[in-house]
Amino acid sequence: MDNQKQCVSVRLSTSDIRKIKYIAGRLSVSDSDIIRFGIKGMLSKLRPLSYENSTGNQLLPVFLEHSNDLTRHFDFDAERLEQIINKGAGADQCIDIADIELLAMHTVFPNYMKTQLEKLLDRSIKEEELMPRLREYMYTKYGRQHSQQRSEAELV
Repeated sequence: MDNQKQCVSVRLSTSDIRKIKYIAGRLSVSDSDIIRFGIKGMLSKLRPLSYENSTGNQLLPVFLEHSNDLTRHFDFDAERLEQIINKGAGADQCIDIADIELLAMHTVFPNYMKTQLEKLLDRSIKEEELMPRLREYMYTKYGRQHSQQRSEAELV
């Protein structure tokens, strides 16, 4: 395993740097320790994206758990999400474009997403139940058992 470190340059806003320095001071660690911690945490959450053969429903958990952050930060629309998720996936692994649209619209059009999900589930949904119900719908439809405690707690 290569433990050699490399120096990289990253542009950060003054506000982000101030927050990093404050947190580092509170924890009595270096600024770079905080930055490395953040990067390692993000890489861990997005790990399935680092595997070339991970496609379709194998990527579904990443986008269900982090779609808000990913679509907002990278400005992904349904078409781009479909390319990322379904590229190289077999017919039995592909996520329907209509379902990918639900993921993409959550940050921009939550009310429309709510209406569409209510039609799919044939029941009304409270605003705070939106993401848990979307997870439930997707994991049920695509045959994935997802026992993440946070999701289960949200469904109760």
